Amino acid sequence: MATFYFHILHSGGLVKDPDGSECVDLVAAIAEARKDVRAIVSDRIRAGSKVEPWSIEVANLNGFKLAEVRFHDIVRECLKS
Repeated sequence: MATFYFHILHSGGLVKDPDGSECVDLVAAIAEARKDVRAIVSDRIRAGSKVEPWSIEVANLNGFKLAEVRFHDIVRECLKS
């Protein structure tokens, strides 16, 4: 298991994940980020808020960005039939 950090990048800057989460590997960490994006987007829709062009950056213990999961990409995937 490795620790991955899920920072939220939005128009106001970067909100850093101070604790991180244990995941088996990067593939699992990206899957977790995608799940988090779906939860955030659904909460915003239920609240009547816009879905902004935010993203979650998956980083390692040293702060190096390993992947980025963009909110709009996840929304587009959900709209495909």
